[in-house]
Amino acid sequence: MHITSLGLHLTDQCNARCQHCAYHCGPGVKGAMGLDDAREYLQQVAGQSLDTVCMSGGEPCLYPDLVAEVVREARAVGAPGVWVFTNAYWAVNRTAAGRRLAHLQKAGMTRLCLSADAFHQSFVPVARVRHAMAAARNLGLEVVLDSRFLGPPHDDNPVNRTTRQVLEQLGNLEDIELWQGQPLCIGRAGDSLLPQLLQRPGVPRGSCPGPWAGGTWENPAGADVDWCGEVSLCPGISVGNARARPLSIILAEYSPRRHPIIRELAAGGPALLAEMARRIGYTPRAGYVSECHLCYDVRKFLRPRYSSELAPLICYEEAASS
Repeated sequence: MHITSLGLHLTDQCNARCQHCAYHCGPGVKGAMGLDDAREYLQQVAGQSLDTVCMSGGEPCLYPDLVAEVVREARAVGAPGVWVFTNAYWAVNRTAAGRRLAHLQKAGMTRLCLSADAFHQSFVPVARVRHAMAAARNLGLEVVLDSRFLGPPHDDNPVNRTTRQVLEQLGNLEDIELWQGQPLCIGRAGDSLLPQLLQRPGVPRGSCPGPWAGGTWENPAGADVDWCGEVSLCPGISVGNARARPLSIILAEYSPRRHPIIRELAAGGPALLAEMARRIGYTPRAGYVSECHLCYDVRKFLRPRYSSELAPLICYEEAASS
């Protein structure tokens, strides 16, 4: 596997407990990636000609010193794009935001990715996102806003109305890259958002969208490593643990045909994975939101048999301490 992007999922701890989370992140989840681990992962993919290294969580900025050091390490291995994904809870005013972002920019951060929508603004005042945007603009940083909707953004429902209001409150966004989409029905979203989403009858027969970072299952464009070492191509689908085996070896030896879950997804999409599960007792639902929802529901059933391949557990269950 030759990747062009590496995600470092620094923690599952978060100041928020968003309903649409692709994991089950929250305040009760403790722990973060060690700097030595992050440095080792980056050095092992330094020869892959990475375009991007992205730090995410959870909320990575709960560990500000770690984020700055990992940003510095990412630039040291030659990654031209170093991104930090955050909900901006720390931007209590423009001065504080400017101080934090100037420190990260000096370390080598090139892009600030901000979450802004109905889900996040249940926990973070929209003014803090505005402070972070203003400070980033002043420093000349690239800024992305990631906003989640239920269905198409123009659909009229309470979540979408609130998200549109949030974006309006942020002011002029002409110079901001805006990512808009529906949450994947995996993790907490797959467990809690179903009553608010249209579920079509029957088993979806469409193809799998493929790995989260793009590409195909045969040639993924990127991989994520979480704070426990799990190497994922999509949340909850692990191809190995970088604490147990070197990340470089995991990537070099990757084969979709040897992975019991990815093999089915690559060959026939979530419907084929569901057929495999039905042979050992899986009962399909009356309907599903999407192919991703089907895949997640089937994987929850299969996880006791494939706990190594279907990891980390927090993608499928709330942590006991949450």
